[in-house]
Amino acid sequence: VDEGYLPALIDLALLKGLGPQGASLYPIRRGGNAQGALDMGVHPRLLPGHQSIEDPTVRERMEKLWGAKLPSEPGRDTRQILSGAAAGEIVGLYILGADPLAHYPDRGLVEEALSKVELLIVQELFLTETATRAQVVLPAAAFAEKGGTFTNLERRVQRIWPATPPRGQAKTDAEILSALAVAMGHRFEHPTAEAIWEELRRVAPVYAGMTYARLGEVGLQWPCPAPDHPGSEHLPADWLPDEWVPLPEPELTALREGEFHLVVGPWLFDGGNMVSRTQLLRYLVPEPRLHLHPQDAQRLGIREGQLVRIWADGRALELPAHIAHTIQPGAVFAYGNLPGAALNQLGTRRVYIEVGAG
Repeated sequence: VDEGYLPALIDLALLKGLGPQGASLYPIRRGGNAQGALDMGVHPRLLPGHQSIEDPTVRERMEKLWGAKLPSEPGRDTRQILSGAAAGEIVGLYILGADPLAHYPDRGLVEEALSKVELLIVQELFLTETATRAQVVLPAAAFAEKGGTFTNLERRVQRIWPATPPRGQAKTDAEILSALAVAMGHRFEHPTAEAIWEELRRVAPVYAGMTYARLGEVGLQWPCPAPDHPGSEHLPADWLPDEWVPLPEPELTALREGEFHLVVGPWLFDGGNMVSRTQLLRYLVPEPRLHLHPQDAQRLGIREGQLVRIWADGRALELPAHIAHTIQPGAVFAYGNLPGAALNQLGTRRVYIEVGAG
């Protein structure tokens, strides 16, 4: 979510009231288990269990458990990492389960970052667009080829079991990371999925009561701090914000003549490297189209299904038009995660529209 939108969404939820009888925010994320990754600490300011890396008490406890010194300041976020690579401050990137060339909003920044690093390693199921640029590709096992847990947006942790062995040279993420640790000189025995979970229970109090046996088939919702705790259907009050989030001053400038606001959203069934590889699911993914209001279509002489050209700053792509009253005049909409809709190459949300070559 754009940094300017998130505070506004939080304030809207506060107006309604957070909690069991109030409002909640449920972002539709691109990948499965994105919530689980965040809960594990895949965030520059967080350690597992949403514990702040800036909290000295938390750091001290984890340093004793892990036998290692932890940084006391937040790390870089995705944009800062890419900007650092583009500036030559970061010489290598290790990308796990992500395809930033296809999905990061600013493709130009990703292109520059990947062109500058000396080493690019990608750990992935398939040879994605980003993986084709890598010097090293580590084949990873799919969700059905390994054990572990998934966490959904209601904080429910559910177990998964391997249905089939990994194909070819593919290995689970834990196997790959363990082998890398050993190659780098660390004593690191390959842990099972359950052993990893037990370590998580020790370092993150919100999981302390969630044994593998208790997760069963339907799972539990964190926080679950004790073995006799039933899990939390709703977040406790001390987890919820109780004050307004200050909104940044909006940078509002009028549209130039012929300019449109481009709104990009996600299609629930991502048409990327997973879904598009099977005929069983391909029907769920529509062809990418540019949605525009009838008034704008009439003014530009655009018919339903006609190819239109979207361009900005010398970069362009073409999509079929879809005329819809659900779009505001002066705005156009497209799903950004469908094959053939590489809207991130435009690098802006202010675009021009014209009849395409087709």
